[in-house]
Amino acid sequence: MKDDRGFSLVELIIVVAIMAVMGGFLFYGFSLLTGQNAKECANDLAAALNKEKNQALTKSATVDCYLELMHKSDGYYVRYYIPASAIAKGSSDADWVLAEEEKIGKNAVDVTCTLDGADVVIADSRSVKIIYDRINGSVKGAVISDGSTVKVDSITEYQQISFTIDCGRTYKIELFPATGKHVLSRL
Repeated sequence: MKDDRGFSLVELIIVVAIMAVMGGFLFYGFSLLTGQNAKECANDLAAALNKEKNQALTKSATVDCYLELMHKSDGYYVRYYIPASAIAKGSSDADWVLAEEEKIGKNAVDVTCTLDGADVVIADSRSVKIIYDRINGSVKGAVISDGSTVKVDSITEYQQISFTIDCGRTYKIELFPATGKHVLSRL
């Protein structure tokens, strides 16, 4: 009689494969539990708001600058727009130039903009444009966009503007239009 008290190679390979799959789920689930994706997106959006305010104060000539928060198929992006020239009037598409575009969040994150109590979900067909005053860096207003560009007569002034970023944990960026400053907090 033979004593077979061990594992065969096939059994060992199956166990290692099952552990690898479970480890992958655990790693992915850990980032959801800790809210790491939401935290990164919130920090990147806060940095983008600071950057656009600084651009409005330093690079703007006769037209205010604006930032567009949008969603694409692979995540959330911010676009920075600055005046095309020193004599731009801000009334046509040619008056603004796309200065830069950067990714700030993954698809797993949900971003909602609240304008005076009304929630605007940032989705593929909808974005929010925040307009910064070139003189003092305050927020002049915001435009809920469906792909169109900012027009001077379409700017709406809001008393309260905030962004909610959610993915396992929830973060909120409250923007104060009178000063252009913002506060990032975890809910």
